[in-house]
Amino acid sequence: MASMSVPCAMTATMPPVTAQGTDLSNIIHRTITPYKPDGWRQALSSASLTHSFPHLVHDMIYGSPIWNPPPLTYTFTPPNLKSANIDPTYMDNFIKDELDSGHFDGPFSLEEARTVFGGHFRMAPLGFIEKPGSSAL
Repeated sequence: MASMSVPCAMTATMPPVTAQGTDLSNIIHRTITPYKPDGWRQALSSASLTHSFPHLVHDMIYGSPIWNPPPLTYTFTPPNLKSANIDPTYMDNFIKDELDSGHFDGPFSLEEARTVFGGHFRMAPLGFIEKPGSSAL
């Protein structure tokens, strides 16, 4: 192919585009879990609780069966456990790291969370648990 010289060439410009907002009603359909099924299997077995939660590990790996639970009639948001205050800086950094890596969404106000969940919801409190044989939380 022969080359050709030209006095100038224009670069196409693109108009600025407004960033898309987050559709809070679709967040609930994302599945990102920090759970480690093998760890849960071992913990349930060593505590002799496998019979009490026979489907837990399977559902962690493959998802829970679809069914129609009764509707929630109130929002339950308990306070964090007292252990969450052991090291507030560590907790803040943990939450920031999870948000930055995309494992968590938010933070959301109660009204935004109701939009995400389509109504009432229940929360689990945050807290620390010491790892056996380690000083890590």
